[in-house]
Amino acid sequence: MKRTVGLLLLVAMLVGLCACGGGGDTPKTTEEPQTTAATEAATAVDLAVKTMNEATEFSVGYSRIDITPQTSVPMAGFGRSSERMSQTFLDNLYATALAMTDGEGNTVVLIGMDLQRASDDTVKAVRPLISQVTGIPESRISFSGTHTHSGPDILARTHPAIISYVEYLNPRLLQVALEALADMKPAQLYAGSAETEGLNFVRHYTYTNADGETLFFGDNFGTEVLDSTTAHATQPDTTMHLLKITREGQKDIVVANWRAHATLTGGRTKYDLSADYVGSFRTAIEKQANCQFLYFQGAAGNMNAKSRISAENQAMDYLEHGYLLSQYAMEGLANAKKIETGTIRTAQELLILEVNHADDPLYYKAKEIHTFFTQSGDMDMAKQMGAPFGIRSPYHAEMIAIRYGKPETMDVEINAICIGDSFALTTAPNELFDTLIEDLGETAPFENLMFLGYSNGQRGYIPSAYGFEYTCYESDCCYFKPGCGEAIRDTMLKLLTDIKTAE
Repeated sequence: MKRTVGLLLLVAMLVGLCACGGGGDTPKTTEEPQTTAATEAATAVDLAVKTMNEATEFSVGYSRIDITPQTSVPMAGFGRSSERMSQTFLDNLYATALAMTDGEGNTVVLIGMDLQRASDDTVKAVRPLISQVTGIPESRISFSGTHTHSGPDILARTHPAIISYVEYLNPRLLQVALEALADMKPAQLYAGSAETEGLNFVRHYTYTNADGETLFFGDNFGTEVLDSTTAHATQPDTTMHLLKITREGQKDIVVANWRAHATLTGGRTKYDLSADYVGSFRTAIEKQANCQFLYFQGAAGNMNAKSRISAENQAMDYLEHGYLLSQYAMEGLANAKKIETGTIRTAQELLILEVNHADDPLYYKAKEIHTFFTQSGDMDMAKQMGAPFGIRSPYHAEMIAIRYGKPETMDVEINAICIGDSFALTTAPNELFDTLIEDLGETAPFENLMFLGYSNGQRGYIPSAYGFEYTCYESDCCYFKPGCGEAIRDTMLKLLTDIKTAE
């Protein structure tokens, strides 16, 4: 019965997909489109399930589908999305699915999307449906955003253009998952890594003032101190983690896991949709390695792809940035070592974190400042208005207003997946600071570890201790109390330890 209900929902969604010519197909013109769509949906499900269930050894499937908006949409990133409507595009946006099974009935599906993040709404709509029609537990189905700031703002859930876009998007996520499952073939895994010097930077800085004091500032407070004393507050994690998947008679699949805000196109071409450097990275590596590609954004909460200290930057724009990343990736792939696959094991926890309501008494003043900034865009005046009340920026004001209406606690979905005894990945619905994942990598019981941020929902910035100590844009915009980053890191370590020792 459960599968029947799921199939009926799938049919309903795929009727819409067929009607608008999903994936570049010609729109259906038959007299009975629903019957045709029902047949196609049932066939797609049956093929995916049959292929998955028939696997007797470790197998992998891959698929990619276009998810570029067909009309103008509000764009994610850089504040007021409803006032930044897309006009054209630099490159297409895609959803890419990787399905893996161990031949013992344990299957996972990972879907990467050229979107700022995976919204709660999309995950809640699509994940149960994939589970119902395939039998894969929901905890083994994951959605991740690449964090492009030049894609549709799917968090603007009430905007008419986003309502239409989500109706367009969700069936494609179903389709790409089913296609990846139907593409399952025996596979071997190889893990590698490369250091990407000069391509990502901690976006918090220190400088020395005239009195000899060392002061701190972050990118989003509008402070520019670019002199001989300007330095990064911490050093970035530059490691790119790579997974190469080989299948007989098929192109290799390359999975890259790196970290930096994808903001290079949005700052230059404000109204153009783009996958940002992820898109140019994909184009370059697929040409050089003759492969299929999937990118997962890592702990980018405090990481930018450009430095304010201009002499440090290797790349001029998103095209060159992607090309240089592909060069590093080729080096890492050349040194990749085979992984013994073994059993796929998973663990999940809904970590409950306390919302920071310490600033609640400032709600009305914060709302006034946020309204002023929204209408005027005057950063300096907004900061002056907030200074007597300890409201540090219009972003801080906005978050005070948002947190005021939040419950006392919020859940954070954390997942861990391991393949054999040497490779694992973790997910969280947040922008974690990179130091948290660096710490995790030093203590986790796996030689090869990937962290997938912006996954399975939206819970905002998660600073490590230094972010709260110095106060920055990210800590101002964090829902939770100090210590939230360390709590997530420790939960990930617990899950990884649990699945490492599970029989």
